[in-house]
Amino acid sequence: MSVLHKRFCASHPDVKISQSTFALLKPFWVKKPCIQDRDTCLCKLHENTRLLHEKLRHIKLIPNCSVADVVRHTVCNRELTNRSCMTNSCTHCKNRNLPFSTSHSLADHTISWHQWQTVRVDVDDRKQVRKTAKQTVRGSVNSLKASYVSAVSLLKPHMYTISNQYNVITAKRHNLSDKEVMIHIDFSENWTKKAATAVQSAHFGSSLEQITLHTGVAYFSHDRHMSFCSLSDSNDHRPTAIWSHLIPVLISVREKYDDVNILHVVSDGPTTQYRNRYNFYLCTVIPQLFQFRFTWWNFTEAGHGKGPADGVGAAIKRLADRCVLAGEDIADASSLKCALERLTDVKLFLVKDVVTLSDHMNIPAFPGTMKIHQLLASSTGRVSYRPWSCYCCATRMCTCIKTQTVNVGHIDKSGVTLRLPSFEMNTPVCSQTEETSVTDENISAPNFTEFCTGTAMNTADVQYIILHDSLDIINCLPTHLNTELFSETSCTYCFCFFGI
Repeated sequence: MSVLHKRFCASHPDVKISQSTFALLKPFWVKKPCIQDRDTCLCKLHENTRLLHEKLRHIKLIPNCSVADVVRHTVCNRELTNRSCMTNSCTHCKNRNLPFSTSHSLADHTISWHQWQTVRVDVDDRKQVRKTAKQTVRGSVNSLKASYVSAVSLLKPHMYTISNQYNVITAKRHNLSDKEVMIHIDFSENWTKKAATAVQSAHFGSSLEQITLHTGVAYFSHDRHMSFCSLSDSNDHRPTAIWSHLIPVLISVREKYDDVNILHVVSDGPTTQYRNRYNFYLCTVIPQLFQFRFTWWNFTEAGHGKGPADGVGAAIKRLADRCVLAGEDIADASSLKCALERLTDVKLFLVKDVVTLSDHMNIPAFPGTMKIHQLLASSTGRVSYRPWSCYCCATRMCTCIKTQTVNVGHIDKSGVTLRLPSFEMNTPVCSQTEETSVTDENISAPNFTEFCTGTAMNTADVQYIILHDSLDIINCLPTHLNTELFSETSCTYCFCFFGI
């Protein structure tokens, strides 16, 4: 404030005002910056291109314009919607030069600029870790120009994919038929378990346990929607954990809208979570158990995956913090669900490890996995995928965009195990006044297999149903989960139902 006061007095010498009066006259909308005001979720490609652009502007090597203006200068279509122009395949503009200044006296001088780079750091004598850090890069002006040209060339298809994915997904969401559902999902940042009062040592090391939040919004026709959040004490984010979180959601959808049979999923694309061959394979197996004929999966562009699921996660975590401030101890996912379900309309699910996948399953690779932004999986094991989303046809991939196909139908599905939770999902956790041990001899699993043709093995808490060659699954599942999907297969499947 003192610096601003001095600048004001220097620019207005005829005005006599003290610093304290100057501070009192501050408009109410002028506030001190907070640490939360920083941009901390920027796209790496966009930010690196911006840093190069700002350096070129600083040395007056490029006009006073934005990065988007430079991209528009290099393409035929100024709206940035032409695929061939934005993917550097247009014969008219792919070799168009950037608007660099032709007269510059620093061409051979050494300068420095900043870039976000992933570097390897030694943490001990035998281990290296990868870290992303803002690095200072030194080089000539010509090398700076070359880096900028390369960055713009990479940025153009990146910008097109962002726009295409947003436009196609938004249009589909607004035009869902009565037989379609779209779920937008994402893992929220894990929430650390908290107590209203805690000793000092509880804030360090392994005492800081976390709860996984998998959040999302399900969209139906006629502008109907359902916000949901699944909670788990497991911090696993692999494909089997993803489907463990999705199965209660799919069951809830089938119970509420039994005519829905086409599933659309929207998510971001980390290769350790959603965009990998194990998830692609499970897309051909699990949705069909709940009578979904087709599964479309759309991935947003890297660095641009924020959506309504993140809003659900933020709301849930704020409510959880409010519960702790009100004196409530939240020690696990069950107590978190109990605390939240009376405060929110978000549908909450308590999840344990439901899906397991054998380590010996030989799932083939999907060439070009990093470029996949839409896939279509069917119960036959056929997975079609392509680099951009398009919905010209509802039940197959159109010919607008080149498509690749991988068939995983030949893989023995006996390596996939499902432990379906209790189907009484609407029973509040906190309504149970006393937790019952699953080893209690008086507890027995509900008999879903009274008329099932197959081998049933019972324990105190789990009922395993093993269906052998070409056996019918219809009578093995509750009524709303009946399916004829595997009636003509020749593999062995294992389904497990929790009795508690």
